[in-house]
Amino acid sequence: MKVAVSHIPVTSPDHATADERQDLGWFRAFYQTHHSAVRAVVYRFGILNDLDDVVQEVFIKAFRAAKNFRHAASDRTWILRIAINAAKDYARRNRNTLLASPKADSVGSASAEDNINLQTIDMAIRQLSETLREAFILNVLEGYTLKETAEILNIPEGTAKSRINAARDQLRGFLAKHGVTP
Repeated sequence: MKVAVSHIPVTSPDHATADERQDLGWFRAFYQTHHSAVRAVVYRFGILNDLDDVVQEVFIKAFRAAKNFRHAASDRTWILRIAINAAKDYARRNRNTLLASPKADSVGSASAEDNINLQTIDMAIRQLSETLREAFILNVLEGYTLKETAEILNIPEGTAKSRINAARDQLRGFLAKHGVTP
């Protein structure tokens, strides 16, 4: 793949033309703008051991597809769709690998009971269907608005809202069954 390295002035990564999107300067700005959000979403899908590899894969896919981006959504929506798909692909390829709990790994000084509760919550989230888990992670854990969640998942807002509510209901039931009170 030939990559153009020019000095096309780009005011914002979100408003770049197809030619600007093939410029390494544009891509550097795009990466800096969206890296944290991509990393957070991939991490929330339980990918720890290969987190950096999956995040790198997301940006490679984005760079290769950037010239064909049609601006039907914002850059953030577009890159997060790629991130979610990459996380799901990783999970499918590594089904037999037990993914560690992101929360349990990051809680150094929490009590043993808190760690067990966090692990149970993480297990409950992983028990959700893929569609419920995606909506829940984006809206509740990552803080995207209902509208943003719907755009990222390419679904109507009403569908996103019902998925989030269904996820909450299922999580409440799972946690109650396991003695964890929200």
